[in-house]
Amino acid sequence: MFSIYAISQAKSATSGHQPPELPLNNEELHAKVQEFMPIISYDQTKIQIIVDHLGDYQQRYGHVPDPTVAQLLKADRLFQMAWADTSDKLQKADADL
Repeated sequence: MFSIYAISQAKSATSGHQPPELPLNNEELHAKVQEFMPIISYDQTKIQIIVDHLGDYQQRYGHVPDPTVAQLLKADRLFQMAWADTSDKLQKADADL
């Protein structure tokens, strides 16, 4: 396994430039990434639950019908309202800091 620094060293040897000292090697970088794995796996779990529910629906009722224009507009309106509410809360929290 090559470290980012080793690759950078090899490139700089051919170009004549001294590379900057990198603070992390591959193992340290991998350890940092692993710190965030619970967040990623949580998101994957939620996605898997949705996929499982969709599969159950399709097994019981067949093809999932395409949404109507009215359903899409309603979903967009609800999303926009939730987004505005969240944005307002974040702006208020920023102002309180």
